[in-house]
Amino acid sequence: LATGPTGCPIVPPDLKSIPCDSGRLLMWPQLNQVKSKSQRILVVGGGLTAVQVALKLIKLGKNVILCSRRHLVEKHFDIGLEWFDMRTSNRCISDFYHQELPERFAALKHARDGGSVPPFYMKQVRSAEQSG
Repeated sequence: LATGPTGCPIVPPDLKSIPCDSGRLLMWPQLNQVKSKSQRILVVGGGLTAVQVALKLIKLGKNVILCSRRHLVEKHFDIGLEWFDMRTSNRCISDFYHQELPERFAALKHARDGGSVPPFYMKQVRSAEQSG
């Protein structure tokens, strides 16, 4: 299972030889198509969606390997808390929309930093890891 932005899956080069229509390479929206006889599943991704997919498959009794280019980053949100505070959020939004498009894109990329996983899910990942 390859996770990534909807409509733009990121498939590692070593897996690109697997035909997309073979039923062996699925994207996260196709999660319900995982065959019941499939016991070992590789989940490719390092953000919240990959972790949620892996945990769901574990609950279904699958042997899951979560593979990411980097260590999972544990944090509550991808953006600063000032974006959630009603006293400062409008200023954040205004400042953001007054930037040029390239600056906005860079700000989004920096905020996401490749994605993150909230502590609630990281606790489940660690538990699953310890269970084997």
